[in-house]
Amino acid sequence: MGRLLGSLFGLRRDESTLAFWMALYHVLLLVSLYLLKPVRDSLFLSSRGAAELPFVFILTTVVVVPVALLHTRAGDRFRLGALIDGGSLLLVLSLVGLRGLLDVSGEWSSYVLYAWVSIYGLLITSQFWLMANALFGSSQSKRVFTVLSAGAILGAIVGGEVTSLLVDTAGMNSANLLWVASGVLFVATVLARWIRTQHGSPAGRSQKSPEETAKSEASALSVIRDSRHIQLIIGILTLMVVVTTLVDYQFKTVAARAYPTEAGLTSFMGQFYGGVSVIALVVQFLLAPRLMRVVGIGGALSVLPGILALGSLGMLVVPGLLAGIFLRGSGQSLKHSVDKTGRELLFVPVPLEKKKRVKVFIDLFVDQGAQGLGGLLLLGLAYGAGLSIQALSGVTLLLIGGWGVLAYRARQTYVDQFRTKLRERNGEG
Repeated sequence: MGRLLGSLFGLRRDESTLAFWMALYHVLLLVSLYLLKPVRDSLFLSSRGAAELPFVFILTTVVVVPVALLHTRAGDRFRLGALIDGGSLLLVLSLVGLRGLLDVSGEWSSYVLYAWVSIYGLLITSQFWLMANALFGSSQSKRVFTVLSAGAILGAIVGGEVTSLLVDTAGMNSANLLWVASGVLFVATVLARWIRTQHGSPAGRSQKSPEETAKSEASALSVIRDSRHIQLIIGILTLMVVVTTLVDYQFKTVAARAYPTEAGLTSFMGQFYGGVSVIALVVQFLLAPRLMRVVGIGGALSVLPGILALGSLGMLVVPGLLAGIFLRGSGQSLKHSVDKTGRELLFVPVPLEKKKRVKVFIDLFVDQGAQGLGGLLLLGLAYGAGLSIQALSGVTLLLIGGWGVLAYRARQTYVDQFRTKLRERNGEG
């Protein structure tokens, strides 16, 4: 399999085997996540209803931000191997505890499960890419990371389909999928340790004092304040997350209406996540490279808002499950393929020192904070103004318009950043 990956993706002989095992590790992590996401959605929608989604969006943001901060600081104090193994085992135990909680607690446990699954996805993704960056050099990353990203999409496909198979064919109770997910994560943890043993343990993290950590966080805010380009990146990410939060609310509302039973909704969500991941895999390998060559970064950043605008028009004219599937499905598949590539490319001209200061801050805090903002907006629109699912599409279209304007301006500042770097190089020369 290592040689096959090498021939397909142009990997060198000495890196193809490690790339295969790391891709398999990524597959297992995402299988566990996509066993949990359908359960999270179905249990919450069945017990609490779609009307309470804005509250859980806000709760998730409140809980995720301090957990992400603790994880970031733990990375400064522990060796990476201990951080990955210890963090993964804690997540395994948390899933076991959550399964017991679902048996003894009331309906509020669905809030806990929803928020924790969101945290779970954040943590396993962060830990995987920390390990990948430690095992592969910068020149290798350009070749290998495409394979690793494909592993994530493949894991989402398998996880979604296994969820549907276990619920539909085997008749498994939705809550018992937490046992399966915890077992898969434990196997992934053992595999990660074996990989480090066979292919070299990642280097230890340098310890930082509280004063150094606080200084780093303060410098991140100063970099953001002084850079128009980074401010536009944050604006794009914020509007994207707010829009996708509104779309998520619309989709889950119409899905809950179409599938009133817990088992039916769990099976549907598993098939949906699996199908979306298949589309994302095709887009990542067939569409994304050609699109970047033909239309460049500006075109790549315009694809997702354009498709979401089309889907919102469909939901506005003919609201229902089909419109919801197209709106949410196209958004999810493009968000993790073409749009993700475009957003990451926006960081390329940013100087390395600035990038190291702001990248984690933006990925963790801005992303999750924007979801909380989307939840507050939903409270105002759905409860305060009493807007229907159909009427929410009008608001979404307005936000997408602002998103498009920021994407256009970011393309200009992207070019300006390269021009500035060229002038600095010529001046040094």
